[in-house]
Amino acid sequence: MSEPVSIVRQEFAYSAPKQGTSRGQCEDQWAVAVDGSAAAVCDGASDAAYSRLWASVLVQRFVEEPTVDIDSQWLQVAVSRFERSLDYLSMPWHLLERTLRGSYATLAGAVFRNESGVFDVVGIGDSSIAWVNMTDKGMFPLQAPEEFSDRTYLVSTVCECNRSMADFVCIKRCIPLPKGDTYVFLMTDAVGHWYAREIAEGRQPWRAFLSLKSQAAFEDWLADERANGLRNDDATIVDLRATA
Repeated sequence: MSEPVSIVRQEFAYSAPKQGTSRGQCEDQWAVAVDGSAAAVCDGASDAAYSRLWASVLVQRFVEEPTVDIDSQWLQVAVSRFERSLDYLSMPWHLLERTLRGSYATLAGAVFRNESGVFDVVGIGDSSIAWVNMTDKGMFPLQAPEEFSDRTYLVSTVCECNRSMADFVCIKRCIPLPKGDTYVFLMTDAVGHWYAREIAEGRQPWRAFLSLKSQAAFEDWLADERANGLRNDDATIVDLRATA
């Protein structure tokens, strides 16, 4: 059995909008629990209303009540928070119409179980989690670059749209945290696709992440990689280090 984890801390979190848009238009959101017990990243669907807000509500809900067993009851708390934050009565009719059609987002989260020296991950859609240590490396839920596409499952604020969600919730439990450092990266889809492609081509993409020391360095890296084929989309990386 792995030794209990003594420290889980956030190393960095960098996020940037798609090229040609402002930072306020970035639909990606992330959160890390204060005690390091959980972290999540969400990518809001830009073609729906208030998806940035929905993504923010989802990540906060995840770190406040961490679980990989995402179900309708857990989700309803997030939907209620989202609805309370909107003033439907003052919305123009066209915005109200879009809002009632729902907001949408992907979700990827990690829950660290310190007492067991393991962590669990959950993914809905094409946001990703990767990890690397001296004995293991992995990626979840998508692992190959061809698995990423323009169509993915999205969690909705409209309950009827989530009826088939259970079929798309991907869970991996009890990933060991061996003695030493384990780096865990949470990524939205453009960065996740890049990471999977790097792995497929025999490279070590985590080295590029660990070399980033500032938001400016991240933006420079992002510009270079976009010039080399990384998709022009909102991009987010959250790096955690678990030390056993």
